[in-house]
Amino acid sequence: MATDLTTQLQPGAALPKLDKGVLTQEQFNIFMDVYGRRGLNPIHSDKEYAQRRGFQDTLAPGVMAVGWLNELLSRAAGGRHLRGGNLTVNFIGPMYPGNQIFATGQVREHENVEGGRRAILDIWCEDETGRKVVAGTAVVPLA
Repeated sequence: MATDLTTQLQPGAALPKLDKGVLTQEQFNIFMDVYGRRGLNPIHSDKEYAQRRGFQDTLAPGVMAVGWLNELLSRAAGGRHLRGGNLTVNFIGPMYPGNQIFATGQVREHENVEGGRRAILDIWCEDETGRKVVAGTAVVPLA
């Protein structure tokens, strides 16, 4: 598997876009309910509250995007990022109900480390206009 992964994750290679569909308020509510957090931050469930804070609508919980990026990495690397890799992200723009979200990325480089090699990837989520809403870096062990 390491040889196939090394070949697949060559520097410059783009990861296939993962279409997460059009976001809905119902998705936000379900997500917050699963984690028992809906009442803790009304910016995710109360449109008027979000608008009073300068947003056009409720905001998708940022942790949803972290999950999408982990899904993207699992598809690209067979879950190797979960065993010895890491993911760092910055939330750089709002995700609203009605936005279509894509998770994607590109392999920046390979590097030698004690015990093997790893790929460094630039990864992000973007909306239907190409506006980045979450961006970060992932490390995936290759061997």
